[in-house]
Amino acid sequence: MLRTTCSTLLALILLLGCAPGGNHIINVDTGDDTEADKLLIVDCLLPGQIKKLGTGTTYVTPRRPAKVTALDCQERGGEYVSYAQANAGSALKVWLTAAQEGDPVAQTYVGEIYEKGLGLQPNYPLALQWYSKASEQGYARAKLNIGYLYERGLGVKQNIITAMNFYRDASGLSDTPMEFAVNLEGDATSGGAELFRALKNDLEAEKQKIQALRGQMEEAESQVEEKRREMESKSKKLDQERKELAKNSSQEKLKQVEEQLEKRRKEVVRLNADIDDYKNELARLQVPAPKIAVAGPTIQLINPSLINLRGASASITVPPDTKTREVIGRVLAPAGIKNFTVNKNVEKLNEQGVFRVLLALNAERTPVQLAAVDSQGKSSVLEFALVWAKGPPLPAVIAPNNDADGDSHNYALVIGNNNYTQFQKLTTPMNDAKTVAEVLSQRYGYKTTTVMNANRYALLAALNRLGQKLTDKDNLLIYYAGHGELDKEKSTGYWMPVDADLKDQRKWIPNSAITDIINALPAKRVLVIADSCYSGALTRTAVPQFDTNLSEADRLSWLRAVSKSRARVALTSGGLQPVADSGGGTHSVFASVFLQVLQENSSVLEGQRLYNEVAARLATNPIALQIGQVPQYAPIRHAGHESGEYFFLPRRAI
Repeated sequence: MLRTTCSTLLALILLLGCAPGGNHIINVDTGDDTEADKLLIVDCLLPGQIKKLGTGTTYVTPRRPAKVTALDCQERGGEYVSYAQANAGSALKVWLTAAQEGDPVAQTYVGEIYEKGLGLQPNYPLALQWYSKASEQGYARAKLNIGYLYERGLGVKQNIITAMNFYRDASGLSDTPMEFAVNLEGDATSGGAELFRALKNDLEAEKQKIQALRGQMEEAESQVEEKRREMESKSKKLDQERKELAKNSSQEKLKQVEEQLEKRRKEVVRLNADIDDYKNELARLQVPAPKIAVAGPTIQLINPSLINLRGASASITVPPDTKTREVIGRVLAPAGIKNFTVNKNVEKLNEQGVFRVLLALNAERTPVQLAAVDSQGKSSVLEFALVWAKGPPLPAVIAPNNDADGDSHNYALVIGNNNYTQFQKLTTPMNDAKTVAEVLSQRYGYKTTTVMNANRYALLAALNRLGQKLTDKDNLLIYYAGHGELDKEKSTGYWMPVDADLKDQRKWIPNSAITDIINALPAKRVLVIADSCYSGALTRTAVPQFDTNLSEADRLSWLRAVSKSRARVALTSGGLQPVADSGGGTHSVFASVFLQVLQENSSVLEGQRLYNEVAARLATNPIALQIGQVPQYAPIRHAGHESGEYFFLPRRAI
């Protein structure tokens, strides 16, 4: 069975753990669609505040723009247009004044209004103008938006180099020696090769352009210097002539010579200014460009599992006297794979980069070395040993997490929808939600709320309640399992509440509404995990990540950089196609693999690595392969992402 659903959300998590969590199951809230509409985010113009200046003057501050629920705006006496009736005009009325006064947040929102269109055709050049104003003030969200326009070629000539420079600057890595690892789209082995070549061509073109400009500047500088010397020589002659005329008292001719002399002097001043301009331009061109690189190859083990290995050799136990062991894994090479070996023997990869190798075990300990080299010449090596077991393996023990400041918490909202009234009933979402909530609560210490068979009001109410408890230090994970839909004409994805009407999209929940809710949440990190059809309707854009071959010092530098920024990211079970409702036993294919990775993890697990592990395991699943189900991982557009990353850290081993 397939889930005919669409999604667009993400989940929040903290790098550090918190106090032991708990799982709270709530009943479905009751409420009509009118009440549900009041829980959607709107552009609200709040009234000014009454303030006193000293003991005498009382004044009212200007009205303040804000993104809040319609109910909140109404209760605070604000002015707004309902979510269903809002358009570019109504949104600009709220944000434009503050943007014109120089507020970078408002400037970015105005840019997003023009980029989205909101009932009109998108105006990308105007969006770029407003983003640029905010970017000049150092606002990371605006820089990311500019990078996206260049990445997609919207309103500007497509330029991956420029896009990556903006992403890198926004990520906080500009002042580090690290390269920005570009994770190009495409299949694992060669799909990114074309983009890699385009990136190399863009880089080479920019180098040639700089070289040509430098030559032109140097030639112009030489010509100007020659003219300046000529002017000075003529000026000296005129000055001598002026002195002689002064002696002969020829006033009329003397006046003409002095006018020529003054003209020459002004020309020399102008030429000197031109030289200074050329020198400044040359200095600008000679500034080294930020380092950009396509991410090197990565090797992932699927079976046996080894998701916690980071460069150091590890041992994997196998039954005593085992003669053979199959090793299954996946190689990701955005620039295209050149060579892959297992114990120095060349092995083939399939279209998804998956390999299967049967190894002979002739001794108590069999070393295994996996090595991949991509078309850039970058390499990755993974080493471990298969060891005959001498006794039952000892479980790994992890110390309880220690929160950095004691004020941050991990929250999770888990939604499972089975019993649809008008759409086909599903089999696994409720069980998926139950197990996910248990793992998050027991293993990772999340304060978890589970909502089963949520109607439109219940789903929006559960999301709304999060905003009342979260702080800007907290992490949030939102897990949705259920139906999804895709409006191909509008390129809009939807989450489907159990009371969704087949013929009335007003009872569906668009991804844009979920995005607005996430944008308004105060949490520092949000991760949305959506297991529904068409969930890949999320924008796919670059995600800063570290190269697997980085030193531990550079990796820590990367982690420190991204941990300072807000994260709004999404892991979805598929792209723009249906996804399987079964195939993982009592769980969906995606949920089964996702749970495996979480349960096997025993250290810090970044969102990007979580995605890599899930994608690698699904690449060998026959059901996922049959329907072309490929998970996606990306920032949520217009949700407040600032190049941060999401992290999982187990509270204890199970």
